[in-house]
Amino acid sequence: MFTKQAMEAELSAFIGAYLQSVERIFDLGGTPKPTELAPRDQRLVRVCGELYDFAFKGLLPLTNELQRLSEESMIDGYLADIELFLLSLERPNLYQKLFWEEDDVRPPTLAAKTVQAAVARYVLYGGERYTTPEELGESGTSLSFQDLALLADMDEKSVRNAANPKGREHLVTQVSGRRTWISRMDAYTWLKKRRGFVPTQGVQFRETDE
Repeated sequence: MFTKQAMEAELSAFIGAYLQSVERIFDLGGTPKPTELAPRDQRLVRVCGELYDFAFKGLLPLTNELQRLSEESMIDGYLADIELFLLSLERPNLYQKLFWEEDDVRPPTLAAKTVQAAVARYVLYGGERYTTPEELGESGTSLSFQDLALLADMDEKSVRNAANPKGREHLVTQVSGRRTWISRMDAYTWLKKRRGFVPTQGVQFRETDE
């Protein structure tokens, strides 16, 4: 498992290089440079730090920015924006890569994993995803192998192997579109027996979706 400090450092470096690229194109002179701010003064870094504590330590956010993570509703709008933004950076096309190389922009992969794990935990406890495009065959209330790997602090291959029906107490899966998904109830049944999984503190798991 990567540390919160490593995630924040990588994200801070990305923000500085990324905005340098933006400034070069749009000539945004006079704006504060994120590299001149302490990491905790950068909103994106601060919120991702809270998401890390929620995703991997099971701690509910203390600030209002992510308050809705503790409610049974759709994901907070700012978190949805963070999710879309960070995940869109994971697979840059050729021209993005060439442009970013000018300023040594490196995608914040640890922050992307953090927000994915936070959303997975939110869904596990009864929340609904903001991003559920039908063309991806995703379910807004189910989890993927990668989601469970992040929550259990395991590699994805091991989670997939655990879904083998011949295995003892195997992970129960379902097919949605062209992808295999796990219901949140089946996911929790499997996760609570994993040593690397940390339950969400102060929140009781709901056994039904009603």
